[in-house]
Amino acid sequence: MKPFRFTLWIAVMLSACGLIVAPAFASCAFVIEWNGVRYDPWSNEGPVAFGNSVGQATVPFCDDTPGGCEHGHDESIEVFRVAGVDPHVALAAHAGAGQNLFLADGFFPQLPDHPLHAFIYESSQRPKERARAWQCEEIRGLTGEVVGSGPWPRVRFEGDLVERDIGSTPLSVDSQTKIEGFDEFGLPRLLKGDKIQATVLECRTAGGRYTVVPDSISPAPIALSD
Repeated sequence: MKPFRFTLWIAVMLSACGLIVAPAFASCAFVIEWNGVRYDPWSNEGPVAFGNSVGQATVPFCDDTPGGCEHGHDESIEVFRVAGVDPHVALAAHAGAGQNLFLADGFFPQLPDHPLHAFIYESSQRPKERARAWQCEEIRGLTGEVVGSGPWPRVRFEGDLVERDIGSTPLSVDSQTKIEGFDEFGLPRLLKGDKIQATVLECRTAGGRYTVVPDSISPAPIALSD
């Protein structure tokens, strides 16, 4: 796979049921649930190495708008280990249209210690959201709550130091982000409801683009009682 020839977690719009509808956060996205955990599709060009079967996962009920993908009840799909990866972190499945890699909610393939980082990004320096084209301002000591998990979590920060989009701020985690104190299965993991403290880079371009890149994330300090 050549440099930069990978597709991020935005899935391709497809017309047939049982396939992925774009974007992945839209209605009727082809997600699976295994052991009570959501796994989201990650588009990839390289072949995924299937390991042993770990049983059945659930494709949750979906009632999309007319013309979209619909299934009126939960369905099952066989899921497999990704070779060399803990199934609590990622699974493989034959979901059609080449979509066969699913990442567990809350983990960050952007970080170099994720077992699939090299497979997806090929370089420990990628992705690099804080590129030279951005003009970035560091903001320290932010506290807030995770209100949307996934590789690009959304956080409702206290105060008005960073911009919000529909009440929260999406974070563009990159390969240089440091996340401490939220480890599960040996990897950083942020889930909805986690309280965090963060230093972020609020970045803009001359063309008006805007992003917030977390430099460091750790548990929010516990408030002392009177």
